[in-house]
Order: sequence, then C-alpha cells, then structure tokens
Amino acid sequence: NKVKKILANNKIDLGMFKSVIGGDISLPAKPEPDIYLKVCENLGVKPNEAIVLEDSYNGVIAGSRAGCFTIMVPDTMPANEEMKNTANLIVNNLLEVVEFLKQN
Repeated sequence: NKVKKILANNKIDLGMFKSVIGGDISLPAKPEPDIYLKVCENLGVKPNEAIVLEDSYNGVIAGSRAGCFTIMVPDTMPANEEMKNTANLIVNNLLEVVEFLKQN
C-alpha cells in the first residue's frame, strides 16, 4: 500500500511495525472510526488499550469514536473548541507525547 511505499522510500524498516494501514484501503474515511478499529483488530488489542496520535480534526474524531485514547498534535490545524472537547489530550509536539508516555 501507499504507506508502506513511503516508509520504504524513506528507509524506515517495516519490521518495526506490527501493522501498517493507510487511507488507500477500502474502509470508510475518517471521521468514521473504521481504520482505527481495523488496526486494533490487526494488533489484537482493544480500542481502549490503544493510543491514537492525530493532527487532523477528522482523525481526532475518528480516534475518539473508535474508543481509543486520542492525542492531538496540532500541525496546520489548531486545536479548536471541538478538538478540546474530543481529544483526550492536546500537546504542542511529539516530544510532549514522549514525556506523557514516560509519566503514564
């Protein structure tokens, strides 16, 4: 799939990932939760055991609808009121995600 090609082109070892799914598979698009539910199924974890990192509004909504702990890392889209009410956590960058994971 497209994601695997991008990872390979950037010399990222696919063996580091237990599951790789991209938007080019035939599942309903975000904000529907299907892609996150499929990843959880592939990994053998319950959605409430998974963490979703998202930068888009539809992604945050999808992660939340799936029942995953959803962290918004705003990029081009700032965290608006809906995102503040939907995401479990909003951070400024990925380093803050690392710190959150270390503390929890």
